[in-house]
Amino acid sequence: MQQHQPPPNADMQGLPQVTTSSSSSSSEFATPSRAPKDVHEHETTSPSPSEVGGPGPTARALATNYAQFSIPTPSSSTLDPSKPGRAAKLYADFIQKLQTRKPSTAWEAFQEVAPYRQVLKRFDRALDTGLLLDTLLKSPKEERIPKIAAVLDAFLAAGQKLTKHEYFRLAKAHADGMDWKTATTLLNCMEDAGVVPDQLVMTTILSNLAKNGHAEKCMALLGKLKRDGMRRDVSMYNAVIAGLVKKGDVGAASKVYEEMEKDKKTVPKPNVATFTHLITGYIGQGDMTHARMILTSMESRPEPLIPDSALAAVVVDGYVWRRDMETARAMFDKFESQGVKHNMKAYVNLMLGYAREGNVHECQALMTRFKSSGKEPSLQLYEHYASAFAKARYLEGILGALDEAESAGLTPQTANFNHLLDLWFRSGGGLPGSIALYEAIRSRGLEPDAVSYSRIMRAYAAAGNSAAVSRLMKEVETKGITVSAHHYRAVIYAYASNTADPKGGMEKALQEVKKMVEAGLKPDSVVFKVIIGGFKRAGDMESAEMWFSKMGAAGFKVEGGLEAIDIKRDGRDARDEAPQQRVIV
Repeated sequence: MQQHQPPPNADMQGLPQVTTSSSSSSSEFATPSRAPKDVHEHETTSPSPSEVGGPGPTARALATNYAQFSIPTPSSSTLDPSKPGRAAKLYADFIQKLQTRKPSTAWEAFQEVAPYRQVLKRFDRALDTGLLLDTLLKSPKEERIPKIAAVLDAFLAAGQKLTKHEYFRLAKAHADGMDWKTATTLLNCMEDAGVVPDQLVMTTILSNLAKNGHAEKCMALLGKLKRDGMRRDVSMYNAVIAGLVKKGDVGAASKVYEEMEKDKKTVPKPNVATFTHLITGYIGQGDMTHARMILTSMESRPEPLIPDSALAAVVVDGYVWRRDMETARAMFDKFESQGVKHNMKAYVNLMLGYAREGNVHECQALMTRFKSSGKEPSLQLYEHYASAFAKARYLEGILGALDEAESAGLTPQTANFNHLLDLWFRSGGGLPGSIALYEAIRSRGLEPDAVSYSRIMRAYAAAGNSAAVSRLMKEVETKGITVSAHHYRAVIYAYASNTADPKGGMEKALQEVKKMVEAGLKPDSVVFKVIIGGFKRAGDMESAEMWFSKMGAAGFKVEGGLEAIDIKRDGRDARDEAPQQRVIV
């Protein structure tokens, strides 16, 4: 069988017809002549090594790295007739291993049975093969296509016909790298196997093309489906719009939507999901004006579409992240008045917005509203609720929110306390509150981790308690916790900010910098600022200037120069966690 490649200089050539199982060569999109379709005409005994051991037609066509994953062939692929029940035993062993749903185990199990036609005939192609392919879809990205292609080729070599559901999994495997050539080749493979692509396969191909930025090819393929007489449903267009939005090409997504509105006779009408994808795209670009216009056009159609909970969460999220809490709340209320039952994401995003402002009153009101909704509680929601109290520096409120979470059947984890420790510190909370939150970790049956130690060490350092910081550092080392740059940063800050003995403190700080470098960690901009600020406080401007030069040589720049560095501000403002992540619908 020839390797499938689309003819040059012809956008739509190379694609088979999709309405019949045998494409006519009279079509303007007819494929080039092919090798005879004898892939199903093998003898009824076991396949020969050449049939299974080497790459099959699907792998040759679609898996450039198939050689790494081809199915090995035993010395003999014929089951011993003197051992009845051998095929049943191999099949049962395969199913048992498949039930682990582990990609590596499933692949190894299939390698054991692939050479035996008697075993492959026992497969329930809907259940067994479906579960196998779904499990292999969880393999590392570079393994998915060759492994799934090899499975399909094994069935072809065993004289079995493939199904559209199996090709659907192969199409899904191409989600991260489908181009026009791949899409054409995949459809040609289906034609050679006598399988007619259905709407699910075509929707997956369209989605993959869109996610990889091939907007024009998507529209061309949709046009071809129209000419071939294949019914195009709204999910196909939504897949293209969603894929383009994910790619960041909202303009192209809008053109697809305009095409839907323009050709109302042959193109399906947009639904709520269509508008949700578009609004998500505009919000992702920070364009709430266009997002609101799309929402208004959806609600003002001759047959108005009512927003669902997914769309409501997207809109609320957009205003929350623009820090427009007044509009976010207004939209939350509006959607509810339209009958929308808000999902957890909408509550979480709105709670996050109020928590970020330290608006305890609104957080309490929203929590009351959530409890009356009857929804299952979420630990993330309660963490944001507690965050509002941390932002307001109200320790009892934090602990009370965590108690409420436990009463709701949730179990706060060390990571939740770590986040609250960080937020408490950055909001100007004092050392007693940091200590209370740190001790609450153990009092609730949890163990502090590396992040917990770095947070409490930072709090002690800011309070000038170098002895406590030193003690905690030794505790980290004794427990075998990996010492990170954050731990060293806290120790260096504690010593460098020693007002009682500035010179002695700087000597100890430099010793810690040396240990940090010997541990394979590079000083960051905060460490440089703390050292420079410490020398400035000690009145050693010569050393401060030397370290400022070192800082520049390391690639760090300070707006305002040496004079702008202040140890107290720069040490306290150091953050050791990534910015709060958005909750995406």
